[in-house]
Amino acid sequence: MAGIFRDETNIYILANDVSGSTATANDVIKGEIRSLKVSGGEQEQDTKHCFGGDITIEKPRTPLEISMDISVQNTAASVIDRWDKYKYPNGVATDDTPIKSLWVSHYTNSLLKVRGFNNIRVTSLEEELMMSVTFKCNAQTPLGVTNLRTSTISGTTIVGNANTFLNWS
Repeated sequence: MAGIFRDETNIYILANDVSGSTATANDVIKGEIRSLKVSGGEQEQDTKHCFGGDITIEKPRTPLEISMDISVQNTAASVIDRWDKYKYPNGVATDDTPIKSLWVSHYTNSLLKVRGFNNIRVTSLEEELMMSVTFKCNAQTPLGVTNLRTSTISGTTIVGNANTFLNWS
């Protein structure tokens, strides 16, 4: 998805492993996202030809990558600082990048299309006239739990939505 309808798309960035229904109106990022790209998650297979048949080996899934172009609409310092805090949690460059969850929702035809990404980290943040931010996460946790969810649910927002799809557990 290269271009999105900014007025119909809400993006929430929350702590990791937190239910999307706990999002509040203060967590929403709306009207600032110019483009959104999701890639990765593919699983390659390698086939070995052996005596008596072939053996197929499944390789681990590639990491997910979520990239956004951002046009900061509000010049309030708290809004601008929000993006820096995703990369530098204490206002300084450290290796302690916070792990978050990201929820993207599009409201169309009385349904809410939702994608959730868990255990993401900011891997790049470029600032010019527009900002570009890239998040990455593994397709699965070490326990084999997926870090990506996608579904269509009823409702107009994930805020307070009791749908069990929004829970990571």
